[in-house]
Amino acid sequence: MNTTLAQKSKKHARFKNASLPLLAAASALLAGCGGSVDSGEFTAAVDQDRLNDAFIAATNAGGAGSDTGIVGKENLYWQLNRGGVALATGRADVAVKDLDDPNGNALGATKSFLDFDAESAAKGAAFYAGAMLSNDNALPYTGKAFERVMAVTYAALGLLLRDGLKAAPAFVRIDRWQNDIDVRFLKEKVAREDSLAQARLAEKDPKKRAETEREEREEKREVQKMFENDRDIADVFNQKNYLGFGNPYAYYLCGLVNLWMGNFGDAENYFREVASMEEDCEQVRRDYKLAKTGKAEAVAGRVWVVVENGLAPKLEEFKLSKKKSISVGAGIVPPAAMSLANLSGLNISACLNPIPLTIPYAVTKLKPRPAPEDSYFTVGAGGRFYATETVCNMDRAAITEYKKTYDGMIAREVFRTTARVIGQVAIVVGARIGAEALKKKAGSIPFAGALLSGPGVEIAAIAAAQALMDSLAAADTRQWYALPKNIQVVSVKIPADRTITIGGKTGRQSVQIPNHARNAFVWFRVPHTVATAPAPQVVAIE
Repeated sequence: MNTTLAQKSKKHARFKNASLPLLAAASALLAGCGGSVDSGEFTAAVDQDRLNDAFIAATNAGGAGSDTGIVGKENLYWQLNRGGVALATGRADVAVKDLDDPNGNALGATKSFLDFDAESAAKGAAFYAGAMLSNDNALPYTGKAFERVMAVTYAALGLLLRDGLKAAPAFVRIDRWQNDIDVRFLKEKVAREDSLAQARLAEKDPKKRAETEREEREEKREVQKMFENDRDIADVFNQKNYLGFGNPYAYYLCGLVNLWMGNFGDAENYFREVASMEEDCEQVRRDYKLAKTGKAEAVAGRVWVVVENGLAPKLEEFKLSKKKSISVGAGIVPPAAMSLANLSGLNISACLNPIPLTIPYAVTKLKPRPAPEDSYFTVGAGGRFYATETVCNMDRAAITEYKKTYDGMIAREVFRTTARVIGQVAIVVGARIGAEALKKKAGSIPFAGALLSGPGVEIAAIAAAQALMDSLAAADTRQWYALPKNIQVVSVKIPADRTITIGGKTGRQSVQIPNHARNAFVWFRVPHTVATAPAPQVVAIE
């Protein structure tokens, strides 16, 4: 969504002595930047509950040529998105290859994550330098912290759905990634901050650099207030978040696997962790009590149902703009234009009049999606019905990360915009000087002087500079689009007829528990309604 709020500044913005290094960087910026990923067909299919079509769209968009069938700058984006819909549509083999390797070696999305970590560690701030003067779309998609945990969780879940308890080692991998995630997030945050600091060092004069940084801080406060006046952003900051990046769903699945395997102490610890994050989930307390008994017979004869419901928050582009009259000093004049002025014997003071500009800023807005028609579920067994409970709120997971990255996002956009404004001003001043030089040279040509002294040259120069700046102001809205809004669970005793039903407002689906199963696990992905969802998937726990 693009929203424009024009605000008039009471004071002139000052670009009287902009540094030449920063100006050069701004000029390089105008050459172009990376575009956002084209995912329209995929996201439309997800939004319309056509998950098979979404899988095909992701496969076609991702390209071919690797063991996962996905290559290129946006390989991680497509690995995550195709892997998620592959799991929902019963393609566990594809999901595992897209997300992780069944033998514990990093492949698919986890390899992409680790490759980004290695490249970032080797290059340091330089890894993010390409995005410092354009926008974050210039970088390959590196994913969100909570998406890293969900990648290994979904890979392990895919193995569980395919191989049963043979997948147990993959859940150890989840625990390792969970433990590392806060450190990984901090490293990326520091690297981005270093990249911003390195970009500022292009100005060699300490006094000018200090003045620029002071003006940036003032601008950042003003821009932040502009964005936080938006209701959607204000609502996100008022919502509850998790304390860190630990994912209760990942911990819960680890707890279940350990419970079924008889590792009661480990199961107890995992369920305790989940209970500390989702305080109102009684099912987790019941599972904790089962683990506490330490008795296999207390666990036997039960089926656990997990319903992944809805769609996680959507990232949208949000733009605001401010009208400013930019005061110009001789320090902003491009070297080529200054040389032309000297050769032509021009007095450039007339070319340094204030320039009216509209300055755009673009950030991502996190918008929780409405609850789908089927949001509450019951499991029928033996003539009774049991309500599911939320074990993980993905809205909260996404909000947690958005809040932690919001300040840095604003700081980077203010820095970029400052560079863009310098580039704009340089274009207009250069056009003014060029017009004056031509006018002086063409003075003997009838009507030429009048033509060049008219407003047309300046209007055209401002329009061209404005268009370039507007095109560069773009937010990075890439995300793992098809993640669920929330995850709900319930456990019931396997009935005598070994048939259970799962239902919401739009209908019910039946699930047959295999006769040989000591326990069972049922996974049901419901993006919108039970009636249009893929069939539940059943795992016999023997």
